[in-house]
Amino acid sequence: MRIAAFVTGLLFSLIILGASIFALAGGTAIGVLGKTQEGVSLAGSGAYGFLCSILGIVGASLSLKFKWAAFVLLILAGLFTILIGAYTIHKNMIVFGALLFLPAIFAAVSKKK
Repeated sequence: MRIAAFVTGLLFSLIILGASIFALAGGTAIGVLGKTQEGVSLAGSGAYGFLCSILGIVGASLSLKFKWAAFVLLILAGLFTILIGAYTIHKNMIVFGALLFLPAIFAAVSKKK
């Protein structure tokens, strides 16, 4: 289960990383076009999503050795990503945050051989 937590956590974190980079670029483009409020919200969600994806990558990498630290980091990354989706224009971050709970559960229930 530790390998499953590592692979799924890394995969979902990389998906969040890609989505946040596109949101940051899209927010910048929207800001240039003159819609500043939507652009700032989208660019902010991209920046915060980038930080949450880094937190998820660190949590996924810790799942191979330290299962409880990985559990805590992946839960925090998932909760922060859900909050990003709830309070910004980038609503699909809610789904990405919910997906990060799966590797957190994998890391928590893994047994040592």
